[in-house]
Amino acid sequence: LPTATVRDWAVHAPNREYDLSARDKDPYSAFRLFRGSNSTVSRVESFNLANLELTTGPGEVGNPGATDRVEIDLWSDFDTAHSVRLILNNSVIGTLRFIGREAQTFIAHVQPGLLLNGANSLRLELLADTGQDLDSVNLEEIRVNYTRRLVANGNALAFSLPPDLIVNELDD
Repeated sequence: LPTATVRDWAVHAPNREYDLSARDKDPYSAFRLFRGSNSTVSRVESFNLANLELTTGPGEVGNPGATDRVEIDLWSDFDTAHSVRLILNNSVIGTLRFIGREAQTFIAHVQPGLLLNGANSLRLELLADTGQDLDSVNLEEIRVNYTRRLVANGNALAFSLPPDLIVNELDD
């Protein structure tokens, strides 16, 4: 039998740390990464993806343009230059460099097979390549757009569709 799949968004936004000077309307973030010397520091955030349908090429049958996409929201308390390397499941997906305190979104289209069904890890490395001894970034949120396998539970299939989706009824 063919496997039924749908493109889905998973959002990981644990509100663990409160910051009075948050750059977002939400004063909480997953964590704050602080560098107090001229050495790189890092921290790992784990998140889960349910029913990930593994792909072997760019896109999948019926939707060849679809690729897995990761969006990572970061911000800082420091009005200085920042340099963050992002590593997903032990593979570097890029580096975000920005100046100032405003929130930033890093977007990466990731290679097939990089995301895992179940547990995944994102490592942030706050690099010491800006000439600043002190630096700080906060991880606000991780969003992943991926192909999700629809799984029946108790002989029923339940899922939600985007609110802007238009479904036309077809007559036979």
